[in-house]
Amino acid sequence: MITLFKFLWVEINFSSFMAFLWGVIFGAILIVAIYVINVLASLRKSRYIMENRIKTIHSSLAIEHNSLSLEQVTDVIDGKHVWG
Repeated sequence: MITLFKFLWVEINFSSFMAFLWGVIFGAILIVAIYVINVLASLRKSRYIMENRIKTIHSSLAIEHNSLSLEQVTDVIDGKHVWG
């Protein structure tokens, strides 16, 4: 058993230090993975919100007998000019 250092009554050996280090690395990887999953979920949620907004506007226009397609509604939201 190789002793790395001894502080007061605690003696740190190489194997326990490596176990601790791997635990810290695994914990950091786990935190990053959870963060990435949350970011991807929020991006997917915002995409669904946008799609529902486009469909709602399209349906509202159809009730008023306006003939804009889903693509035209998307272009209007993006600030482009369309022919109605």
